[in-house]
Amino acid sequence: MVSLAVCIEALRLASEMLESLILGLEGLPSMVSGGMKTLLQIKDKPLRQI
Repeated sequence: MVSLAVCIEALRLASEMLESLILGLEGLPSMVSGGMKTLLQIKDKPLRQI
């Protein structure tokens, strides 16, 4: 049988992973909009300027 300590540790790790995932999802919209702006800037420039 798996000991209680191992279960608690696994739960703690899972909650940390979930927390970082949520933080990553919160940062995602600004990353996407920043990436879109960069793509639009590249698209507007003639190829010689890049």
